[in-house]
Amino acid sequence: MSQGRRDGRNKYFPLTAIDECTRLPMLRIYPQLDRATAIQFLDHVIQRLPFQVEVVQTNNGAECRKRIAQRLLAANKGWAPPA
Repeated sequence: MSQGRRDGRNKYFPLTAIDECTRLPMLRIYPQLDRATAIQFLDHVIQRLPFQVEVVQTNNGAECRKRIAQRLLAANKGWAPPA
């Protein structure tokens, strides 16, 4: 888990999603970066998009590995590792 302070300032982590067809961007800022945060962001994106998500591609960061793939598969969504 990444979190903490840097040079006496709080550290924040932006998570982004961009729909490849419409180029619709989504952004949320979190005070920590871990699997639970990544799943929370993914749930937020899926709930807010005005269309059904079929496939999710990640950057394969440590917070995006096995648990997120399992969650997507359980929700009948596709998961593609980075090209």
